[in-house]
Amino acid sequence: MPSVYSESLRPQYAFGHGLSYTTFDYSNLRVTPTSVTVTVRNSGTVAGSEVVQVYAGTLPAPGPTAPKTLAGFARVPLQPGQSQDVSIALSPESL
Repeated sequence: MPSVYSESLRPQYAFGHGLSYTTFDYSNLRVTPTSVTVTVRNSGTVAGSEVVQVYAGTLPAPGPTAPKTLAGFARVPLQPGQSQDVSIALSPESL
């Protein structure tokens, strides 16, 4: 079956690439052995949701694995100018 897309019709960004109609600022990062907490503020002019992601890994990477893996995430909806502390628990397995 032939491809539906030609090179000239290829999307510029893949679906879910992370484009947003607003902007977010991160501040006040706090890290403990069991969690990561950060303050997220919607610095744009429209409401939006941000997905805060925490990656962990060891250096050098042991064997043929990724040097960092997703250890946790949280989605936070914010109105313009609104900020919120976001905490992501880290399990021993994620580290």
